[in-house]
Amino acid sequence: MTKRILFALLMLMTFIGAISQVFRSGSAQKKHPLYLKITEINNTNSDEVSRFSVSLIGVPHTSSRIDSAHIHRSNGAIYTASDIDGIDFQRYFQWEDDGLIDIELDFPKKSGYGSSDTLIVYSVYGPYRTLIITD
Repeated sequence: MTKRILFALLMLMTFIGAISQVFRSGSAQKKHPLYLKITEINNTNSDEVSRFSVSLIGVPHTSSRIDSAHIHRSNGAIYTASDIDGIDFQRYFQWEDDGLIDIELDFPKKSGYGSSDTLIVYSVYGPYRTLIITD
């Protein structure tokens, strides 16, 4: 009987330790990091869109997903991406060996996207944001 009680206590302590490790490990964004680097903003195309070339940086050999992308302007306006090239919205993709994926996001054609504006990409793991840096 004593062995069973000790075994049950040992199993309970192991279970509690495993659960507390999950909660201590932090948010999903720390487990699934995604970094954004805007490489170019093209307003000169004939598609009547502002095309953002973005490099996504993630953990090689893991999967991720982008559900939507938005630009939050300093004046309070919010623009939603109308199209994405390189991956698909709301579909999982696999990071390659180097952890880099180049994509293009199409937004309504506006002039003056700048450093006071923010690009936010929403994933199943939460929002990821970067400031828009222009040369």
